[in-house]
Amino acid sequence: MRALQERTVMVMTLLLVAFAVAQAAPTTVLVASAAAVAVASVLAVRHAVLAIAFREMTVGDRAHAHREALSGTPAPQHPATAGRPRTRAPSRLVPAA
Repeated sequence: MRALQERTVMVMTLLLVAFAVAQAAPTTVLVASAAAVAVASVLAVRHAVLAIAFREMTVGDRAHAHREALSGTPAPQHPATAGRPRTRAPSRLVPAA
């Protein structure tokens, strides 16, 4: 969002400079102000679309995603769990005494 704000400031500054240079002809002033309004409206729509796309995750959304992730039975994670293949061959048993 920071880059979008920096670009907006840069474009508006360039439009202000173009508007200041074009003070001589009224037609040029009209075209420059129409371009400024068009650019501002396009940037406002883009900002609104990006704000909707990158909204913050709230606690309720996080809980819903967590509940969905745990809706099935998870696979066993410990290597000694029955039904899970071992990654290496078992070692020989050494008698205690």
